[in-house]
Amino acid sequence: MSVNGQMHPRNRYREKPDFQELIKQFPELAQVSVVDLNGRVRLDYKNAQTLQTLTKCLLLKDFGLTLELPPDKLVPTLPLRMNYIHWLEDIGRAAGWNENDPVRGIDIGCGASCIYPLLAVVQSERRWHMLAIEKTPDSLVSAKANVDRNNLENHIRVVPQVSDGSSILVDVLKTVSDGDERFHFSMCNPPFFDSSSTAELPNRTGKRREPPNASTGSGEELSTDGGEVQFIGQMIRDSLQLKDRISVYTTMEMSSIDAVYECLSGVLQSIAIELHTLTKDDKLGELMS
Repeated sequence: MSVNGQMHPRNRYREKPDFQELIKQFPELAQVSVVDLNGRVRLDYKNAQTLQTLTKCLLLKDFGLTLELPPDKLVPTLPLRMNYIHWLEDIGRAAGWNENDPVRGIDIGCGASCIYPLLAVVQSERRWHMLAIEKTPDSLVSAKANVDRNNLENHIRVVPQVSDGSSILVDVLKTVSDGDERFHFSMCNPPFFDSSSTAELPNRTGKRREPPNASTGSGEELSTDGGEVQFIGQMIRDSLQLKDRISVYTTMEMSSIDAVYECLSGVLQSIAIELHTLTKDDKLGELMS
C-alpha cells in the first residue's frame, strides 16, 4: 500500500490505516498478515492475495463498497486512485463545474473492478455520473457485476469499447450516446507496457519505476501496442474529432511525459499548418465551422 508525501492533502490514506482495528472488523485480514514481536501488524504487499484482501476490506469500511476481484486481474491500490479523484475535484472547482447539476465523466478502460467510477460516484455523494468503457469481455462482465452489486447502475454505465484499434473514444461514443451528450472530463490509467516488444517480458515505456507492491493484472490491462505513449497519442487525436464533447482530458501520471508532449506538439503544429493553408485560401470559415 503506497503511502507517501505526494498524497493529495484530502486523501484519507495519507496516514496508514490502523491495521489492528481493521483486523478486529475484518478477521479475514488476519490470514494474510503477521504480528511482530512489538505487536505491530505487518502485511506483505508483494503478495497479491494480501493486496486483494486489504483492498476489499478498505473499500467496504471506508466507502461502503462491496467488490469482487477476479484473481487474474489488476488489484487497484486505493491511495493512488483517491489521489486521481481528488485531482479531478480540484479541476472541477477551477473549471466551475456546477455541483448542483450532475457532473459527467468517462473512465477509459475501467477494468474488472470498475474502481474509478465506483469511487467517483461514492466520493461525490452520487452527484457524478460515469460512463465506464472496457474492451476485454470478461472484465466487462465483472465491471457490470460490481456496479450492480453496489446498486449504482443508475449512476454508472458500463459499455464495451470498440476493439479494432482505430480510436479510443470516437467510435464508442457514437454507439452509446447521441451527438448532444457532453462530458466534463475523461480519465484513464493507460496500459504502460509495450505489447509489440519481442522481449520475453513486456517493456515499460518511459522511466517508470518498478512498483513496490505485488504485480497484478492481465496482459490486456497492462500492455498495448506502443505502450502509454501511443495510447495517449491516440487520445489526443480523438480529441480533435470530439472537440467540445469532452471538456477536460486527463490521464494518470506518466513517466513518458516528454514523449507525449512531443506528440502533442506535433498535432498542434499540424493544426497550425492547416490553419495557415486555409487562411491563405480564404477558407478560414470552413475550419471554424
